[in-house]
Amino acid sequence: PISLIYGAPLDDGTRLADLGPLDIHAAPTGRDPISRVLASRPPPALFGRYWCDQVLHGYRALRELDAHRYAEVRFEDLVDRPGEVLAGIAGFLALPDGGDWIARAAALVRGVPARRVSELPPAEREALEAACRPGQVLLGRA
Repeated sequence: PISLIYGAPLDDGTRLADLGPLDIHAAPTGRDPISRVLASRPPPALFGRYWCDQVLHGYRALRELDAHRYAEVRFEDLVDRPGEVLAGIAGFLALPDGGDWIARAAALVRGVPARRVSELPPAEREALEAACRPGQVLLGRA
C-alpha cells in the first residue's frame, strides 16, 4: 500500500505508473506488476510519512467531534495495562457485560515490538525520523 499511495519507485527504479494497469485477478508470475510491487522495498521514510499522515488526519477529525464522542487510546497504555485499557474501551462503547473477552484479548498482548530503527543505514534512519517528527510532536513525544 505504501508504494501505491506514494508512488514509490520499485527497487529497480521503475515507477508504478510505468507498470500499466494492476490486474488483481491475474495469476502471479513473479514479473507481473503486483508481484514486483510486493517484492520491492519502499524507503522507510514513506512508512513514517504514512504513519504521520494518519495521525494528522485523525487529529484534524477530532476538531469536528464533541469530546464525549471519541476516546483516545495510546498504544503504550494498551501494552502496559491491556485489561484496564480494554475495559475502558468496552465502557466507552457501552458494550454489554459478560464473557471473558477482555481477559482473552489482554492475554494476546505480547509487549512492544523490538525497535529496529537502529539497524537502518544512518541516512534512512534520519529520513524516517524526519518523516515521523510532525506526528511525534503532535502526540507530545518529541
